[in-house]
Amino acid sequence: MIPIVAIKVTPIVLKNQNMLSAVYAFLYVIFFTFLISWIVYLIIELPFLRIKEKLVHPIKIQ
Repeated sequence: MIPIVAIKVTPIVLKNQNMLSAVYAFLYVIFFTFLISWIVYLIIELPFLRIKEKLVHPIKIQ
């Protein structure tokens, strides 16, 4: 995940070697790392958590 973002960020930092481009690159990496991990959570982890919740707390038939 980080190497994919680093491919986009490296040319920005090498092209303009100043503090502003470094801050932009840092924010870019943080934002896209969060975005990718959130998407992975929604697609992969959340369905399993819902299944676990149904197994742990089944609805009781009266």
